[in-house]
Amino acid sequence: MNLKTLRKNYDKLSKRERFILYDAAENRDDESEMDAIMLATPNENWTKPDFALQAEQILKLRLMMLAQQLKHCRDAMFWFALSLEEEKSKNHKSRDKFFYESARLSAYFYRVNVESLKEISKEIGLDTEAWENKRNKLFDLDFVSEMTDSEMQNLAFSEKEAEAFINRIANKKGIKKVVLGFTFEKEMKSFRELLKTRGFEEFFKN
Repeated sequence: MNLKTLRKNYDKLSKRERFILYDAAENRDDESEMDAIMLATPNENWTKPDFALQAEQILKLRLMMLAQQLKHCRDAMFWFALSLEEEKSKNHKSRDKFFYESARLSAYFYRVNVESLKEISKEIGLDTEAWENKRNKLFDLDFVSEMTDSEMQNLAFSEKEAEAFINRIANKKGIKKVVLGFTFEKEMKSFRELLKTRGFEEFFKN
């Protein structure tokens, strides 16, 4: 059965079958397929609070940022472990600091991620501490989260150091004057623009 024929029969599929197809389409960013499935799906009448859309979008944002934080933390620990192994195998004074500085760069990404989410949450008026407490309980991160955050904050480059590092790497490849694309200010601007298109226009009027 080809896609065109299948679309004509979406309404004959079970809820489970439509959900599986929709999930697959969403994961590959196939908006046309997602729309076709939605249009062929029966609607249910239900009521919801006027802030339901905002609540859903904030949850998505928080979970996405948590995943990114875990990625940056994992990357930092990977590079840091390599730097320790390198230090054991070479003379300390002559060793290349690339691995260690790569760990510091990943920790910088982590810090920008954490600080920008906290700041944008404050602008909206959300209780960041309450979310962090809930998140830590949900994912059993109480002890690990506090220790990890402290280590990442101490390891992280400053913005100037991060830009200097990527420029040193770029210069070796003949690339000049690279601008650091991931900064606190740029991340905040991106958040505001994203949220305004996700139902938060009135939150940023001032």
